[in-house]
Amino acid sequence: MTLFSVYLGKEQEPVAVADRFSWPAALFPFFYALWHRLWLMLAVWIVLVSAVAAFGTYGGEDLAVALGALVALFFGFEGPAFRRGKLARRFPYLGEAVARDRDQAALSLMSRP
Repeated sequence: MTLFSVYLGKEQEPVAVADRFSWPAALFPFFYALWHRLWLMLAVWIVLVSAVAAFGTYGGEDLAVALGALVALFFGFEGPAFRRGKLARRFPYLGEAVARDRDQAALSLMSRP
């Protein structure tokens, strides 16, 4: 079971975002940010990757690999938070639901009186 934050998106369609580690955000943060139009996340990723590259040239390859892994972990944990932040600014918040998948979470919140 996973905790989902549910927002009322475009055309009254519910959007549920899981509060868990996101492998796509960790492994492919650039594409994850573009797909979800998370411009702030993309800007943070560019700054952090530039910093890792700069530290790598001065600190060595081992430091660059370790910092790169930390950056990947950061985006894996915080990628969904960037998405929730964007949705919270644009759409009404319906609440949180504990469910097995996104559809079940959205359905449980939409069926409440």
